Amino acid sequence: MIKIKLLFAIAIFCQVFAQAQITLGMEVKAGVTGAGLYDNTAPNYYTRSVAGVQLGTLISADFPSGIALETGLMYMGKNFAYDFKKYPSESKRKDGTYLREQVFNNHYLEIPFNIAYRLRARKLRFVWKAGPYIATNFAANTRETWEHYKDSLFTHVSKKKYTRHIGSKSTDDVKLFDVGFNIGTGIEVERFTIGIQYGVGLMDILPSNEAEYLKNRVFVFAVGFRIK
Repeated sequence: MIKIKLLFAIAIFCQVFAQAQITLGMEVKAGVTGAGLYDNTAPNYYTRSVAGVQLGTLISADFPSGIALETGLMYMGKNFAYDFKKYPSESKRKDGTYLREQVFNNHYLEIPFNIAYRLRARKLRFVWKAGPYIATNFAANTRETWEHYKDSLFTHVSKKKYTRHIGSKSTDDVKLFDVGFNIGTGIEVERFTIGIQYGVGLMDILPSNEAEYLKNRVFVFAVGFRIK
């Protein structure tokens, strides 16, 4: 009896879906990201963007009015760097090392929930979209660059790389989850797409850092191909 009711409910849903003339679409995307942090209150550092990669697939429910509901799964490289604003005094550089740069690589899987609108103009379709996202950080590491000095003279550069601990505790290096909001625009030519997107995070992703409320921000330039 339960199976019969379930099949009946599925049949009704399919009929309503067909009558509403909703079509399903799929888009494969690849792009370049430029990420960083905002609300950074650390006095001796500033953050700058480091290039990353976006890869993934989006699925959309397209309505005849041009409105669409869109979701999918995206890999997002949200990388940024810390640099010192000022060099230490020369007396502190005579013997020892000076940390010049730290590059933080954060690898996210992100699920967006967008509302999109497509406006047809001859052979082009202009697209605007916006919506929240949820993301999980599945890998994080840091690359450090050290400058070595002796008697105030530069000798050589050394580099090291280490993994950062991901979790939900205040002592962890990087938060496991992030939520935020994306807004984007672009154009479609037949099945090819090109667009830009800007996303802002709403969570402090570096809980153990001295600065408070360090949140993701990321700019994306991407191209894609709509399978349907």
